[in-house]
Amino acid sequence: MAQRLSALLHYLLALSGLLLHANAQIRVMSPDNLIAKLGNGGRIEGSTATFGAPFYGDRVLGRLVYGQSKGNAHCTEDDYEIPDAAKMPGSQSPESARLINIVLVRRGKCSFTRKVSLAYEKGAHAVLIVDKEDSTLQTKDMSNIIVADDGRGNKIHIPSVLIAKAEGNKLIEEAGRANSKVIVELAWDLPTSHHVVVDLWMSSASMESLNFLKEFAPKRRTLNQVVIFKPHYAVFGVDSKSPDLYNGLCTDETGKYCAEDPDGSGPITGKMVLIEDVRQICIHEIYKATQVSRQPGVPP
Repeated sequence: MAQRLSALLHYLLALSGLLLHANAQIRVMSPDNLIAKLGNGGRIEGSTATFGAPFYGDRVLGRLVYGQSKGNAHCTEDDYEIPDAAKMPGSQSPESARLINIVLVRRGKCSFTRKVSLAYEKGAHAVLIVDKEDSTLQTKDMSNIIVADDGRGNKIHIPSVLIAKAEGNKLIEEAGRANSKVIVELAWDLPTSHHVVVDLWMSSASMESLNFLKEFAPKRRTLNQVVIFKPHYAVFGVDSKSPDLYNGLCTDETGKYCAEDPDGSGPITGKMVLIEDVRQICIHEIYKATQVSRQPGVPP
């Protein structure tokens, strides 16, 4: 039970990184032939990693660079090489800007965190992770994919985005051409506008549940506007013709609402647990955060 609750907490923490940051949009700015191949004005939607994640309004302008893997799927330092960033005079225009490296790598064989960390050591300022060749995921599925931290992402301070293989393969092909310069802009100005519902089944007599709620409380306050938290309590019914079964476990002789006795021969009964369950539900309903509907394009 404790392990499951701990896993839930880590999932919610990963989820918070996804929800409190905006969705990523990649815009190819040149060359024109690649923009035409991609369609949609050269725009690509992707899923931003929960580690090293940027915030609403952040933008990165740079050139795509791709180092062909030697067989280890961009998972080792000696598996690929990338060129140094172009040294050009500063400007606001994509044609003459001082360009940074946005590195392309392929998903698979090792964690997202490992790939991004290696790319960062090679001089990447941002990373695009192209989905695996055998993946069935499409661009429309990317918003449902969590690019999660494997526990070592706290040292990563550059953004990374997972994109579908259909668009990614086109980027890799063009970036791999001799003398080709693929200029892209990464923008995080499309925040999510929906809520996530988290249901937790528990008992007010469970110490594991109590410890989880204490640890989760500050995280929940951070997530209040994007997560709807719904507590549920373990309740069962028994045959009302068997008073020996419901004695001390149920609210009354009908045996309709009962809870387990948490301490056997101890002083706490199932009926007491039920009363506490109801009390906690009432407190939750009175003091729970009110969700505020957000319009697309308006940050939380």
